[in-house]
Amino acid sequence: MRRCRFNPLCMKVALCLVSALAVLQICGCGAAVTSPAAPSPTGGGSLQQNIVSAPVLGFAWDSKALALREIDGVPGAARVDASAGSGAGFATAVAAGSRAYALLLDGKGALYLALLPGGMPRQLAPGPWSGLAISASGEYAVAYSATGAASEVIGGLPQQPVLRSADVQGIGITAAAVSDTGAVLLAAKTSGSGAAILAIAPGAASANRVLSIGAAGGLAFVPGSDRALVADATTGTVTQLDHVSGVPTPSLLSGGALSKPVGLDVSADGRWAMMANASGTIMRLDLSGQTPPSSTKCSCTPNTVANLSGSAFRLTDVGSSTGWMVEAGGNSPRALFIPALPGQKIAGGGQ
Repeated sequence: MRRCRFNPLCMKVALCLVSALAVLQICGCGAAVTSPAAPSPTGGGSLQQNIVSAPVLGFAWDSKALALREIDGVPGAARVDASAGSGAGFATAVAAGSRAYALLLDGKGALYLALLPGGMPRQLAPGPWSGLAISASGEYAVAYSATGAASEVIGGLPQQPVLRSADVQGIGITAAAVSDTGAVLLAAKTSGSGAAILAIAPGAASANRVLSIGAAGGLAFVPGSDRALVADATTGTVTQLDHVSGVPTPSLLSGGALSKPVGLDVSADGRWAMMANASGTIMRLDLSGQTPPSSTKCSCTPNTVANLSGSAFRLTDVGSSTGWMVEAGGNSPRALFIPALPGQKIAGGGQ
């Protein structure tokens, strides 16, 4: 038999083969999960089923199909899971992927809880409410009303939900954010011009006004903190509120200005704040102060900014039409599309 004595070329070939085998074992989009051996249909031995499970990026409510959609994959290679639609018979829903549950509102504003995937919704309270928000950790949530009814702060999610009503002085609420300790910020309409930001401290029975702005352009808590950001759609500025659970202290974020923002949220690690407007301009703010504000354009019409996971944010609805998202990491933010479900209308441009 012919042998390969010490030869640089042979050694390189061998090392390449070993490296290639290692890469095949550890690489892939998502986690490769090997199922238990299944009996062979011929009765001789067994069949090994290798199932590649894509990571879950997050969830989004499809307002056209009235369904909660699961978004799988990674930024730049994301898709809507056609088999994971749920929420039939409901008006809206939000989900906490990290704790595998969803909160839903029916057509009358009653609040329901469903475990994911596929859990049967059970009613928590009759409402009526018009909107929902969940904390970054998923432990806390709030249901609010556009008619001025008391907001409902929910803790202990999802296994032992505890509901607590908080008076909002009869003011209609248009948006909300919840911290990982149960503090709540509410964006409210006022009788005159402008808007008010109300805060509900953990355990409090009523909300207090902490900030006045021209119009609400988005609000969010920094994950794991008692610090929140509020975007003013009139001035385009961002106000930081420290110590929301105690005595909130406002301060303007320097350099953070975007014309008529429609949404704002913060990345899971608390570093990036993202804003967008209906013209398709997206702005990234580095809350660590290491880099200056950065912006990019999207071939879409953003109607929200919602963190999916990590530093990925959703900008539009998904499922019934082409969805759009932005990846905040890297040298600059990148706008990326999420294909519509097969057979659905493609909206907007591609990239």
